[in-house]
Amino acid sequence: MVNSLAFENLQGDDGELLVRMPKSLHCRLIEKAEVERVSSNQYIVYLLGKSA
Repeated sequence: MVNSLAFENLQGDDGELLVRMPKSLHCRLIEKAEVERVSSNQYIVYLLGKSA
């Protein structure tokens, strides 16, 4: 469930999100994005959208 206060703070957000992850995961995501011939950002957004 989304916290309504947190949701209000997201209004007008520019869509940026900083995510910390292990280097090994970052490397795997970059490799998979290269295979798909898309940017790492496009690939991660695709994966997030698929699971939402």
